[in-house]
Amino acid sequence: MHNVAHILTGVCYATAVSVTSMLVQLYAADGVAAFFKGFSPALSRSVPANAAAFLVYEMIRQTMTED
Repeated sequence: MHNVAHILTGVCYATAVSVTSMLVQLYAADGVAAFFKGFSPALSRSVPANAAAFLVYEMIRQTMTED
């Protein structure tokens, strides 16, 4: 069975016994970049969704406040 660090990085580690030891293992294997894997896809997914939500909010707000 794979631990969380293996699932995130694809590298087999010794079993992490705490959050701190897992963070140390991730940093030792891949450096700071290990903590940002998947950030670009998540950002490219959330920006358009939040922009659409903001646009709908603004359109509804303008419609409700018209005299």
